[in-house]
Amino acid sequence: MSKAIKVLGLAYFFSDNEAYAKKGSSILKTWFIHPRTHMNPNLKYAQSVPGIEKSRRSGILDGRDIPAMGLDSIIFFSNSKYWGNEENLVMDL
Repeated sequence: MSKAIKVLGLAYFFSDNEAYAKKGSSILKTWFIHPRTHMNPNLKYAQSVPGIEKSRRSGILDGRDIPAMGLDSIIFFSNSKYWGNEENLVMDL
């Protein structure tokens, strides 16, 4: 998800092609806004191994891109017709 929205955000920023913003915004809304599909990422479970109950610190490394790439992408998509003030309010930006 993180890599996809980063690439789509950059593609939209450099091309102004709304198709990139439409897909990237859709991914962000699916992961963080829509009540039926939104995620509440918890890095405690990011790197689980079946049969091992202890959490692993490597999950933090896997989740480090979510806030950075997500926020950067929102900035890129903010000029698009697919991301607006309503989404910013829901995301508490």
